[in-house]
Amino acid sequence: MNKLKLALIISLSAPGIAFAQNATKIVSGPSDNPPYAAIKPYWIDKPVAEIIGRANVMFNPNRATMSFSVREINDNADEGLAILTKRTKPVIDKVKTMLGKDDSITVNYRRVAIYQQYKDKDGNKIENTREDKIENYALYWDISITTEKLNLVPQLKAEMLAIGNSNMNGTESYDFVPTTEQSRFLFKAAIEDGQARADIIAQGKKLRLLVVQEGQTQCLSSPTTENGNEYSREYNITGAPPPSPITAFASPPPPPSQKSILQANDLIMPSAPDKHTMNASVCMVYAIDW
Repeated sequence: MNKLKLALIISLSAPGIAFAQNATKIVSGPSDNPPYAAIKPYWIDKPVAEIIGRANVMFNPNRATMSFSVREINDNADEGLAILTKRTKPVIDKVKTMLGKDDSITVNYRRVAIYQQYKDKDGNKIENTREDKIENYALYWDISITTEKLNLVPQLKAEMLAIGNSNMNGTESYDFVPTTEQSRFLFKAAIEDGQARADIIAQGKKLRLLVVQEGQTQCLSSPTTENGNEYSREYNITGAPPPSPITAFASPPPPPSQKSILQANDLIMPSAPDKHTMNASVCMVYAIDW
């Protein structure tokens, strides 16, 4: 037993075996994730230029949306719906034949009860919302049309407004949905703007592109102080975009007589939509070889 204890003591005391791990030195460096806790940025030892290339391109809109309501008043909801459908459906079917394969038309039915009214002691008119006090029903077909055939917008509006008791909700809206090719064109224009800005800085010196990053913010990380705190630097290159203009819609006109004397061709009105501005930005870092 004594020999066994002696062997254990010798093995535990041998250098470089059990205590070899104590000689391991652990070195911790800056994190691989930004912000980097470096005393100075890596680009400080050589001249570089950080550029924000920008492009603003105007495109013609390629999509129009408009909505309409067709109304019928009747004391019998089912009878009123039949009259409303008979008057509206032929026009909807005609409009469908005019639309393209990527266009759409949506129709929804709506019914609103109109109650009898009475006067309170102050003379104010108040609706009696009891079910047995329903005087009439206002029945609606709400129709929404989206089309890429902008040249047809005046004709589509005329067809819908020629329906008796029809009303256009506000005005048509125009949108621009860029294709992949148009998005690439915009990106290329931002790159070319960045290259031109870099040439101004280089003043004839040789440039070598290091980084291209799509977006409006800086490419290079912010420098840090000795204690690792991030040095203050503007993080948003461009200000917030201006607010979208507010379009004021006039109150809808009173519904016309059910007996319309106008034809669709009499209601064609010209339409001239504004162009849409698309923006693109890229951040580019160039090394300047002196």
